[in-house]
Amino acid sequence: MFGIGAPELVLIVIIAIIFIGPKKLPEVARMFGRGYREFQSALEGVKKDFHEAGEIATKDVKASVEEVKSSVKDAVSVDDPHIPAEFKKDSQNKS
Repeated sequence: MFGIGAPELVLIVIIAIIFIGPKKLPEVARMFGRGYREFQSALEGVKKDFHEAGEIATKDVKASVEEVKSSVKDAVSVDDPHIPAEFKKDSQNKS
């Protein structure tokens, strides 16, 4: 759970019994369990939010790349009259 082994867990329980007492220990353990569950739930929510934000950012970057790619293709058109014929042939053969 927290990287705690059996010996450490036994020591924690013994210290808890000494300080809290055997009568209140189940109540404190339940409170700790509820708090831990709420913490895990909040942590999952944060992870989900980060994941969604990452997906949105990725989509935005991909859209920008496609837009730039399209602009470059339009700018470097083979139909440009200023491009020598020999370069047009090479460009058409590679496509």
